[in-house]
Amino acid sequence: MRIERGWWAVGAFTLVQFGFWMREYGPHLAFLTDYALRILHGHPDWRAVQSRLLAPFILIYGFGWLPAPLATFTLVFIALCNALFYLVVREIVGGAAALLWLVVYIALWLLLFCKLSYCFDLIEMSVLVCFFRQAMPKFDARDCVFDRNVVYLFLIQLLNRESALFLAAYLGFSGALRLVWNQGRSLGWREIGAGVALFVVGASVIEFLRKTLFLIGPMARGGLDLRHRNFENFIIYHKNLVFFGVDLHRGWSAAKGPISLVVLVALHLLLLGLGLMRRNAKLAAYGAAMSLYSIAIFFTAELLEPRVMQILVPSSVLAIAWLVAKGRSMPEIGIEIPRGNPS
Repeated sequence: MRIERGWWAVGAFTLVQFGFWMREYGPHLAFLTDYALRILHGHPDWRAVQSRLLAPFILIYGFGWLPAPLATFTLVFIALCNALFYLVVREIVGGAAALLWLVVYIALWLLLFCKLSYCFDLIEMSVLVCFFRQAMPKFDARDCVFDRNVVYLFLIQLLNRESALFLAAYLGFSGALRLVWNQGRSLGWREIGAGVALFVVGASVIEFLRKTLFLIGPMARGGLDLRHRNFENFIIYHKNLVFFGVDLHRGWSAAKGPISLVVLVALHLLLLGLGLMRRNAKLAAYGAAMSLYSIAIFFTAELLEPRVMQILVPSSVLAIAWLVAKGRSMPEIGIEIPRGNPS
């Protein structure tokens, strides 16, 4: 079977990316693997990560028999994300330009290295690339058909990270906009129902896992983590206010967190505005959901750890590539009105 030359380039770029990852985190593989193992045993540093079971489970039980399980896990999921990214960006720009966008994503991803790298972040990158692929107009001609693939992505992400709730919010937003714009009441109510149901189920599952599986963390970090026993997520916007006021003047290593967050929020608000202007429910709902995701970072994650923004780099670069490619043909980013009775 003949492999396209582009895929050889994807493989080479992936190895370079993995090489930089190993250079940064290779000395800490034992610590990072132990971090994942403690999640499965109910002893993570904080209650907030207790529900993030999928990646540690795959790492320990899928790769645990290997001499370097975390390194292999990382290479596999970096390769998966890069392959998905390349497939999607080829649909947007085609040809050699797709490889250029891949290089842009990898370069930005490497710039956002910080002191930590977690296995569940690597899985989420691929989930968000697939989510982008499902939400963007003109990728799927069945724009007015209920998108089950978003539900499947939600179920995968639910056991990986609590950001799955933003996928549920996307369905709810899309349905509400369809009702407001009269673009298919039946589909609109179905999306709202699915979005609300998934959000309630997702929040319940996350809360159940955190409250029942968490035993005790390392005493040096959280111990019983009683400060978060009721609402497990961090609320640390006050720290980030200080970071914004101070870190922007301390060089790139400190300023990259605040700068990246501002860019992410602006990008997704742009998609939201474009979707509202073009009356495209999927685009506006994606922009709204990802804007909420980006803004939530300010309230629940320390900007000193830009790995949280690093997760969003592949899907955000795809969004920029899509905007650039469609910039000369905005009338094509329209809506598809269902035929027949809209009720």
